[in-house]
Amino acid sequence: MTIQRCKWAESTPEMKYYHDKEYGFPVTDNDVIFERLMLEIYQAGLTWKLILSKRKGFNQAFHQYKIEKVANMTDKELEKQKSNPNIVRNKLKIETTRHNAKLCLELIQEHGTLINYFESLPHQYSTLDELKPTVKQMKKDGFKFIGPLILEEFFLSIGINKVRHEKTCFLYKK
Repeated sequence: MTIQRCKWAESTPEMKYYHDKEYGFPVTDNDVIFERLMLEIYQAGLTWKLILSKRKGFNQAFHQYKIEKVANMTDKELEKQKSNPNIVRNKLKIETTRHNAKLCLELIQEHGTLINYFESLPHQYSTLDELKPTVKQMKKDGFKFIGPLILEEFFLSIGINKVRHEKTCFLYKK
């Protein structure tokens, strides 16, 4: 019996796994939340298929997204990643990774967990424009490289908002 899933998830084993086991499932682990945020940021302007194909490289480059380790990466370590063929080599996104890790450490101190912080933000919306105040607040709080589309996908990814699976998908209405 063939599993029916959303069409976007059919192209690679990585896409299938992400769709079936991660996308939309609630996440509470701070490091996993940080990884998901950064993958969404790296995806900006690119395809999700590309990002997932480089996920192993990202995890190796950024200490499995252990927030404290990423926050303490040196300039030399970041510079090395700018020529790493196993990740997206965008200078601004690489530098944003360390910046956002430092900010996440502060938010964990203040809110106890990252999920507490993100759930405290307005996250119910029917259009991307309705996420603009949340983006503005996150930028005010110090996040870099964040926008409504990145935020929408991030909230869906970590289960804050419910994923709308296609009607033929085995996860529809679960």
